[in-house]
Order: sequence, then structure tokens, then C-alpha cells
Amino acid sequence: MMESADPTPAQRPFPLAGQGVGRAAAWRQNRDLWRDLAGLPTTRVVLVRDGEIAWNRDPIHPALAMVTPQAVVAALGEVGPDLAWFLGATGDAWDPATRAPAQAPMRGENAAVFAIDISGRDPLLAAALVGAAAVVRSDISRETTAQLAGIDADLFANLRAIGDGLDATDTALGVTAVALANWHSREGYCVGCGASTRIAEWGWIRICARCERLAYPRTDPAMIVTVTDSSDRILLAHASAWPPARYSLLAGFVEPGESAEQAVIREVFEETGIAVGTVRYAASQPWPFPSSLMLAFTAEHIRGGIRVDGEEITDARWFSREELEAALETGAVELPAASSIARVLINQWRAAGD
Repeated sequence: MMESADPTPAQRPFPLAGQGVGRAAAWRQNRDLWRDLAGLPTTRVVLVRDGEIAWNRDPIHPALAMVTPQAVVAALGEVGPDLAWFLGATGDAWDPATRAPAQAPMRGENAAVFAIDISGRDPLLAAALVGAAAVVRSDISRETTAQLAGIDADLFANLRAIGDGLDATDTALGVTAVALANWHSREGYCVGCGASTRIAEWGWIRICARCERLAYPRTDPAMIVTVTDSSDRILLAHASAWPPARYSLLAGFVEPGESAEQAVIREVFEETGIAVGTVRYAASQPWPFPSSLMLAFTAEHIRGGIRVDGEEITDARWFSREELEAALETGAVELPAASSIARVLINQWRAAGD
């Protein structure tokens, strides 16, 4: 876990909206970036595998488990822009060192951080690298392959499971690493001509080998809304793909040609038959599963009774605070994961009645 003065998980309004990392986008054009930064004692590497992130396996105080550049080279050999993705620099995001071209040594307390996706790599090499994350200050050459393979078993976790416990810096690094990993996994071929693509600018561009088309990491805007009625009841819905007791806020992707506010009105009506107004923006949170940016709104019921389609949405209900608390206590209703923006918005509504 990187040292940071940023808000703790309890202080941050939205768990996956991390802070404390300067993107240092100007550095991405430096083809020697790894060479310039790998020798610095503060440089670290985040590990990703199959969309999950390496962590310290401490459910009370979760943190990312990072490795040194030296461990990466020992396990994987030569490192270039096609292997390591530059996430940014921790510390003062407004320090000139995070905006000017990379210079070594870095100034102040900034620490450069890369990410590497080890999905599909040779199990022995992957085990050695994972072992380095678990014992980053130990001499991993003394560990046997069997021991390292054992470490590998539970070192990776889904950000949805641990994100609400990470500090702001680890959250920002983890979300960015997973988002890039998900994007790269889908962009191996050019959408224009079908030829293969290569990675450039340390993970932030893919270039077609044939037509040289540039592809950039995508972010898909999606709305999520807290709908209340004149009695300040909250509207929660159950989707057919969810566990039986799961209820959450209504959400959906913003379609081409509409604003996020228009998407709120459309999605609520399509999914429940309810017309809403007084749509107000609240906040946003990245949701890299695989590539969403959740835009949170509040809205007020205008007219209409609940009418669900029975396919995508199988149930929707109005809950008073007392009714929701009773349903949670009996297990009749389960809320979404603590790392989700939906959970935070619901909890904010619950707390507003105190």
C-alpha cells in the first residue's frame, strides 16, 4: 500500500472513486520510461490476472500487493511498452514531475507505478512473480516453486469484493489497472480492417499493424438514479440476472444522441413504467467491469404506477426506511456490494432519515 494523505475508505463518498494518483500523461511518450524509472527504489508494479488484482489477503486492512521492477525482470525478462502499462505517479498529483517529461530521480515522495497483466503466462513464471508480490522484501530465490504456486491460490481478488476497503491511492491504481486489462483483452484486432494491433504509449494506445488506426481505452457512460416519491420512499428493483433477494437502484447505459439526464428519464420509464422529473446530478464513480463510468443522479416521481417487463426487471417496489430496514433484517432484501455506487446512494438515503 502506498503512503497517502488522501481520504480513508470511510471518508470517501464512493469507494472506487480513488484519488492521489497523477496520470503523468506526458510520460507515456517516453519509450525509455521503464528504464528511467525501474531503478528507483519507490517504483512498483501492480499485478492483474483475469480481471482481478493482486492484494495482501488481509480482509481487515486490504491493500494492493505490488512487486518491484527487479522482480518483474527476473520473472518475465525484458520489459517494454507492450508489457508494462504506466498507471501514473502517486504523491502530489500537481507536482511538475507528474506533468513534465519523466526525469529520474523523481522529486519529493512521488512513486511511479506500472501494471502488468499475467493472464495466460507460463504458470512457473507467473508463480514466481506472484510470490514476489507476497514476499516483496524477501529473497524469493529461497522459495520453492511449490511454495510460490501455493501463494498464487488466493492472491488475486475482484475489486468489487475488496474495493471498499482500499485506501484512495490503491483504489485509483487498482481501478485503472483493471480497466486497462479489460480493454486490452478486447482490442487485439482492429475494428476497421481486422488486422492485429500492438500496444503503444505504455498501455494507453493500440495501433493497427495494417491501417495504423489508433484505438484508445474506452469508457461507457451509464446512469444510476435514486428515485423517491412524495413520501420520500425509495424505488428499488430486482433484475432477473441477480440473486433472488438482491434489490438495487435503476441503472442503464446512455444511448447515442441523448444526455445522461434524458437517459435517467428513459430508463426509469422503460424498466418500471414510472415517469420522473427534477433530475439532478450527484456524483460519478468508475466501474471497470468492464468499462463503465457510473453517473449518479436523483429524481422525483411524477406519475405512474410500477409496471415491470418481467424479463430484465422482474420486480420493483417502493420502500420506506422502516420497510427497507425490516426487509434487510429478515433477509428478504439484500443490497448490492459495498464497493458499488448503488450501495452508497442507498445508504445515503437511509441516513437522511436519521
